[in-house]
Amino acid sequence: MDSRASDARTALVHVLHGWARCWDEETPVPAPDEAIGPTHGGICRHASCWRVQRAARQDAFCALRVRMLATAAGQARLLAGVPDLAAREWAPELAREIRDAVRAAERAIDRPPDVEVVGRCQGCGTTLYAPVGAPLVECPSCGRREGREDMREASLAQARTLLPAHQLAAVLHVDPARVRQWIRRERLVPVRADMDGRPVYRIADGQALLPLADEREDATT
Repeated sequence: MDSRASDARTALVHVLHGWARCWDEETPVPAPDEAIGPTHGGICRHASCWRVQRAARQDAFCALRVRMLATAAGQARLLAGVPDLAAREWAPELAREIRDAVRAAERAIDRPPDVEVVGRCQGCGTTLYAPVGAPLVECPSCGRREGREDMREASLAQARTLLPAHQLAAVLHVDPARVRQWIRRERLVPVRADMDGRPVYRIADGQALLPLADEREDATT
């Protein structure tokens, strides 16, 4: 198993952890009067109430700081939100280490090759995907192997002969109700579904039903 991605992640976490701790050591928790003044919104101006609420708010502030220092995501947010970060002596080194760690992580990620739709398997009708430029395509369902271009041309040729019901009716110049009737009576059977999930039918199958429909109409008349 390739451990490069895990190693890169560990390195990035260590960078964030180290510099967040550096910031924590240089930035003491503000005194109550500095963190929250007596006129802060929501704090009662009565002396005893103010002291209690001020202490509670400072405790909440300290707890939030501890939680942010506990995880890599929190450390990243904390460092990104430091107002005077650029003025710190260690800021250039922090930026360099994070940049190097991110680049190492990006290089370690196993990216799958770019793939594209080639067409449909001529054996089972499965939609096939293949890496860009691959000369041969193998169907994962039935194992059929064909040349990429041959399969693409066959799929395009088949697509030109397959239509959903309403388009088939327009091509055959018949009422859509007649096509729907053929489908209900299972005289016209779908070949497969298109990309939108609609059943599609062979034009030739519809054309074969036209003479029978015309004969029935003549007999009825």
